[in-house]
Amino acid sequence: MSSRPAETEPIPLSAVQHAVYCLRQAALIHLERNRLALSLVNRRQLRAGDFRPMDGGAVLLTDDARKLVLTAWQERKKEERMHPFLAEKAPFGLVPYLQAQMLARHLRGDIDAYPPWFWS
Repeated sequence: MSSRPAETEPIPLSAVQHAVYCLRQAALIHLERNRLALSLVNRRQLRAGDFRPMDGGAVLLTDDARKLVLTAWQERKKEERMHPFLAEKAPFGLVPYLQAQMLARHLRGDIDAYPPWFWS
């Protein structure tokens, strides 16, 4: 007998919550990277010469610009922010891990609701 549910059985809510959580986290990280890129441009740390247009419309960063962006991203991940549920400061880079832990606790029934993270 297969352990997979029959196609007529409903999908557990926890599976739907997990899928939504993963998409939300990916979107939030993408937005944070965009904020970082815009900040670097606004502060004139990235300039027009740091981008190389390629055939077909692609645009690439130069090696020096790529190093600048990666260094800035690593520094951004070290910034501490207050976690609203834990009431503790945590480095931004740990937020996906902490939120995964919160989701696991919710799915196990350790906490009543999944506490979302809001960037401020």
